[in-house]
Amino acid sequence: MVFVEENSLYRRFNKVWHVLGAVIALSVAYSFTKAESSDVNKSMFGSCLISTMSFIFAWGFNMGMMSWVSFIAGLVMYKNLDRPTFAFIQSKLFPIYFAVMGILSGVQFAIFMASKQNLQKLSRHELTVAVSIFSGILCGFLNSVWIGPATSKLGFKKLAIEKEEGVVPPDPKLKDNAEYRSLSKQFGKYHGISSLLNLFAFSGSMYVMYFIATELFLVTSSI
Repeated sequence: MVFVEENSLYRRFNKVWHVLGAVIALSVAYSFTKAESSDVNKSMFGSCLISTMSFIFAWGFNMGMMSWVSFIAGLVMYKNLDRPTFAFIQSKLFPIYFAVMGILSGVQFAIFMASKQNLQKLSRHELTVAVSIFSGILCGFLNSVWIGPATSKLGFKKLAIEKEEGVVPPDPKLKDNAEYRSLSKQFGKYHGISSLLNLFAFSGSMYVMYFIATELFLVTSSI
């Protein structure tokens, strides 16, 4: 986000952690499906064509949205907009982003669970898929109603002080402002939690991608 100083660890390693999370999710997915390939349910997408299409659409929209916001849109805006404009756009964009993430994850979760005839006999792979999808619901909800608004509120307070002082980070004058230091500390905490939740949701969606690919492979290989 715009309120994070340019040389912070978050700025330098945010995308790296998202990629690492995706790699870990795919690695776990491979180990699970390799061990349970013979037990994979052939109708895990849904119980009919419409539910299958809805599941894939919800996942595809969600995955594309998360990839765009996390890797492309934010970077382009940060490089080309001034801090106040960027802050305003993000304060309008992220509530919608997190709400849509939660809703689409909810659609996937409902379809997936409805296709299970016996929830007590879910395989380890199926249970991990369910948890991965549910992480999108939980992360989207927490970010949209609590973490996200708190982060934006703190960020705007920081901008107000910067405007009042007539400086921007990393100006030494801000380091002498006790209120600004306190806001920066609180903002860093909330922003870190928000980013971590987004990472969990992104990694979960990557796991679902592997699940979809596995299903398609099993179907096509049996033809």
